[in-house]
Amino acid sequence: MPHSDAGRPRSRCHSGLYNTHYWLDPAKKVAALIMTQILPFADTKTVKLYGQLEASVYETLKSA
Repeated sequence: MPHSDAGRPRSRCHSGLYNTHYWLDPAKKVAALIMTQILPFADTKTVKLYGQLEASVYETLKSA
C-alpha cells in the first residue's frame, strides 16, 4: 500500500478486502478514506488511486 507508517510517527492505516483504505495522521490532523467494492484485494488501479489521494492531501497541506 502507498501509506507508510514509518515516515509518519503515530499515523495509522488499514486496508480491507474489497479495497477499502484509510489512514489517520493525528500529527497533521488529517484522515482520508477510499471505499470501493473491487476485487481482487490490492487492485492495481485502486492502489494507484489511493497513492494519488495520499500524495495530493500531503501536497495540499504543504501549501496551506
